[in-house]
Amino acid sequence: MEMSLDYMEEMVDRLGASLFKTEKKERVIGELPDGDCVSHCFEVHRPEERLLFEAVDHPQEGMRYFLEVAEFHGLSSFRLPLDSWKIWPDRLEFKYYSLPENGRAVSFILDLPGLDERGLES
Repeated sequence: MEMSLDYMEEMVDRLGASLFKTEKKERVIGELPDGDCVSHCFEVHRPEERLLFEAVDHPQEGMRYFLEVAEFHGLSSFRLPLDSWKIWPDRLEFKYYSLPENGRAVSFILDLPGLDERGLES
């Protein structure tokens, strides 16, 4: 699946349909001669778990994606650029950096027990 704002929204909506509360915000973070730089922020949360996803649409550089693990049972991370993510029926996989020669990546998998019968995939 190609990374896109729609794919990020799909992931957030599916998480919100079965496990998490979600909040979506959009704001202009910069005005450039070619157009506005727009941030699409998605907060996904439940007790002791809060993930912040962001898609930034830059008029010259295109779309860039970020993830911040704001809180996850004592674990947190800074906001880091996402290389990609994959929606599986029972988990999400996030890659921060992939090596071009073999595709290996700094990544983590978030297992999600308790999904509804539809899982994450349609």
